[in-house]
Amino acid sequence: MEINEATKHGVNVFIFDWYWYDGRPFMETTLNNGFLKADNKDKMKFYLMWANHDVVNTWDTRLNKVEDGNVIWTGKISRNEFEKICKRNIDKYFKLPQYYKIDGKPVFMIYDVPQP
Repeated sequence: MEINEATKHGVNVFIFDWYWYDGRPFMETTLNNGFLKADNKDKMKFYLMWANHDVVNTWDTRLNKVEDGNVIWTGKISRNEFEKICKRNIDKYFKLPQYYKIDGKPVFMIYDVPQP
């Protein structure tokens, strides 16, 4: 339904926030079980925006009054972890016909580029 409404109003690309914490992906369900399983997914493209920011307890209403700014998961990763992420996304997403490309190159957005 969302794809039909989006394309009907001129939207032809969805950007999916994509997360990686503790050596694994988080919150891929909307993309994997929603968009990529939709019968009409060929009507539009998608790409990933890696939300590589820290997760603090202000996001968790059960903890947000305990200690504001307490980091639960860090967005910082090693070079080896970055290479693992890149290989996984190339193999799993970038090769899909629905993946958005500019001049034949897959678009991959990074939320916080200076994040070491």
